[in-house]
Amino acid sequence: KGVLFFEVHNEAGALLGGLYLDLWSRKGKIEGAWSGAIRDGEKDILPLTMVVTGFSPGKKISHYEFVTLIHELGHAVHYILSRPDSYLGYVRYLEDDAVEVAGRFFERFSFEEHIVQKALCGTKKTFTKRDQLFLEKLPGYKRAYLVRDRSFDVSLSLFDWTIHLLPPKDSGDLHARWE
Repeated sequence: KGVLFFEVHNEAGALLGGLYLDLWSRKGKIEGAWSGAIRDGEKDILPLTMVVTGFSPGKKISHYEFVTLIHELGHAVHYILSRPDSYLGYVRYLEDDAVEVAGRFFERFSFEEHIVQKALCGTKKTFTKRDQLFLEKLPGYKRAYLVRDRSFDVSLSLFDWTIHLLPPKDSGDLHARWE
C-alpha cells in the first residue's frame, strides 16, 4: 500500500524498464533512503528498480530529504539504463564507481530555485517566512555544495568517460582501471 510504479519510456516510446517508489515510513520498514535494482536488465529482460525512503506521510519533506530523493532517483535512472545493449552498460559492476555520477548529477537539480519552489513549497502563491528564508539562503548552499564536490565529480566523470569510450574486456579490466 502506498508504493507507486512507473513505466520508463524513451522519447520514441519504447519501454526501457520500471521504477517503484516506496517513499513513506511505516511500521517494520527499514529506515533510511536507498535505490537498488530489483532485476538487472539483460538482453531480453527489462530492468526494474526501486527508490525507498522513510518520509513521514502528510509532512513536508526537508531540503536534505529532497536532495536525497533526487540523488536516489539518479541511481534509479542509471540502473534502468545499465543494460548490455545501452550506453551505460558497463558501470554497474564496480563497487563505489561511476554509479555515483548519475546520483550526484541529479542532486544539482535540488539546488535550483524554481525546482525547490515547486517541490518544497508546492503551488502556494506566497511562501511562509521560513520558506522565504530558505530560498534566500539557497544560492549559498548551492555554492558550498558545488565547491565541496567538484573534484570528486570530475574524477568520477573522467572514469565514466573512459569506460564508455573504450569498453572494458571484463570486470577485472574495469577494476584495474579504477585502481
